[in-house]
Amino acid sequence: MKVIETVAQWQSIRTTIADSVSIGLVATMGCLHKGHEALIEQARQENSIIVVSIFVNPAQFNDPKDFKNYPETKADDLALAQRLGVDYVFMPAVSEIYPQGECLLIEVDHPLATIFEGELRPGHYAGVLTVVMKLFQIIRPTHAYFGEKDYQQCRLIQAMVKGFFLSIEIAMCPTIREISGLPFSSRNSRLTLDQKILAEAASQMIRSVNQANCEEVKYQLVQQGIQVDYLQLFEGRIFSAIKIGSIRLIDNFVDTDQCVYS
Repeated sequence: MKVIETVAQWQSIRTTIADSVSIGLVATMGCLHKGHEALIEQARQENSIIVVSIFVNPAQFNDPKDFKNYPETKADDLALAQRLGVDYVFMPAVSEIYPQGECLLIEVDHPLATIFEGELRPGHYAGVLTVVMKLFQIIRPTHAYFGEKDYQQCRLIQAMVKGFFLSIEIAMCPTIREISGLPFSSRNSRLTLDQKILAEAASQMIRSVNQANCEEVKYQLVQQGIQVDYLQLFEGRIFSAIKIGSIRLIDNFVDTDQCVYS
């Protein structure tokens, strides 16, 4: 496994890889967990070369404190990537991805970018799509893998790929959940023990939501001291974002989901 830190390093390597060779990209912000493992494992089954990017993207954080507090586990991440047979880990500095600063961002005018996360986090999806486009242009993968937990993000990336005529296949992979039903997330590592127990209980309550009891479940969550940013059914899918202490957790699912528990 090779660790690549600059765009020029990767571009040099990329010229040695034939266009006929399939490259799977798993784009992450580090703090890798079992959800990322599943993405990497699927990429491994479907491609000759696997690239994992680890880059905490400042452009998608509308809260500077959230960016500053984002967990970093570089040594553990590299060890996991090595164990899973990743070929390359791309770990650029901010100056590599934004050499001119954040002056060139993709403008997002899409219905899915105006609700839920898009409504509550202005500029978030502009930052997400910009960094994903940059990674696509740098790595030039044939396939890219994203988790369904970030459903809005996945749909917008699919729309971007179609809109910009990119020859990349986007795989939206099932959410990987803990035994409690709580989806794996890098933010889970910031929960205290008591907060983790509360988050697990909240996840179970949210997964009981239907059209008839949505407002009741929302009320019960608030009574537990949980801030509910949204809990809503949309296009047959239940979307939620809650805040426990300072930790914000999102989730989504449909009643027919075949969830993977680990």
